[in-house]
Amino acid sequence: MAWQVAVVVDAETEVEPLLGMMTVWAVSTPARKAAAPELWKNWNGAWANDPALTIWSAPWGENVLARLVNEIPTVAMHHQRVACLRLFGVPNTNELLDGMASLGYLPVSGTSYPGVSFARPIDALPNVPVLPLDASSWSAGDDFYADLFHAVGAPEWHGRNFDALIDSIQTGQINAVEVPYRIQVANSAMALSAARLVLCEFAELVGFMQSNGCPLSLTLLGGFGRPRSGSLHRRPAILPIRPRRAAQRSPGKARTLAFPVRRDVSSLWPAPVPASPQAYDSAPG
Repeated sequence: MAWQVAVVVDAETEVEPLLGMMTVWAVSTPARKAAAPELWKNWNGAWANDPALTIWSAPWGENVLARLVNEIPTVAMHHQRVACLRLFGVPNTNELLDGMASLGYLPVSGTSYPGVSFARPIDALPNVPVLPLDASSWSAGDDFYADLFHAVGAPEWHGRNFDALIDSIQTGQINAVEVPYRIQVANSAMALSAARLVLCEFAELVGFMQSNGCPLSLTLLGGFGRPRSGSLHRRPAILPIRPRRAAQRSPGKARTLAFPVRRDVSSLWPAPVPASPQAYDSAPG
């Protein structure tokens, strides 16, 4: 199921390229209506039971922003795991920020995806499972990967590197368990140095994915501390897009991090309020 949805309110944005990254809701145009049957044929089922493409059949009128904010709860009703919205064709104004905040969505700083992005914090999402890991027997990075892969139901061919984790967690449609979820690592201080290095870097990777709106969190239990030796900041071979602002360590041994460090996400923002469904067209079930 999709954790992010594109909402296209202009006539110029091309819908098909977005379908490879997320599900799409779009205002109706003659071109989109003509292309819809072929797009439904090609993309339905790409995001499990979520409809790949939905087209609003009713005109939007002149007050696009007000209609957009009114439609967001309807979009959320049809995508049970949605945590992030990518908006196309609407200016990023204070009025938009206020309208999205009233529904529990805050701006997303990551740049890995197109559009004006907003996300709900993980604490505002219902029924988020906890994936427990136990680091007490970890002696190497492979032990971390083995336990994580077991928890998320990763396939045997899953790569043991951060590029592969971005593909399976953030992009999705690889593991049996999809985000949103919380990863909770017990006895993290008992892991040996090599495993703790990887765990420390994974915490930074989680922060990077969170900055893109990806709904997951990582909590380290058991007195976790950074290892005293070794490089903490091995970068993946390929990053989708470098974050706009890289964090740095303390002066003297300043080193640019590949990902911002965010160990967990909490929130006091309210969940979206329900709204009456509006007219739309989607592919037949």
